[in-house]
Amino acid sequence: MPICQMFPTLGGMQSLKNSLLMKAMEVTSSKRPVMSWVAEVYEPYFNANSPEKCSYKIIDENRLMYENFEVKKYRRRIIGTVAVSRHIQDEDVAWLFKLAVESRYRRKGIGHCLIQVVQNWSRRNHYNSIQLAISECQEYARQLFTDCQFDVKQLYHKPIFGNALALQMYHLEAKLDKPNI
Repeated sequence: MPICQMFPTLGGMQSLKNSLLMKAMEVTSSKRPVMSWVAEVYEPYFNANSPEKCSYKIIDENRLMYENFEVKKYRRRIIGTVAVSRHIQDEDVAWLFKLAVESRYRRKGIGHCLIQVVQNWSRRNHYNSIQLAISECQEYARQLFTDCQFDVKQLYHKPIFGNALALQMYHLEAKLDKPNI
């Protein structure tokens, strides 16, 4: 069974072969995140099945070390990213951005796990809520955030091409419980 795991990113990437790696690079270089994470998959070098037909075990990097998993036997690839920064106007609000999961790995719980990592990190760092903005075109993402307890805080229209075209935007928010310390 292939394994997917989440690692905090600390720097640049070695190879920029596809758009997801470009997204991972963008996470670490554009808007300055307070923290960012990547989801990686370990798959056999000669895997005859497509990712859509496989099931994945999702674990974090600490558990990977204790599971006696021989990393050298598998190909490792980045399949997801997420970043969080401090909200521009509200210091006790985290701003989630750059969430992406490679299309062949979607609907396997990876996006949900990345959001949970951000929620747990935000609680530990004393944020009261997490906010983000998505467009009306991101229907599946909106459903994912709804499943992760995000509510619509505000709807607004973002002008595109002057006033000729506007895109409906959803400002979402998830209130965070205090951490159990």
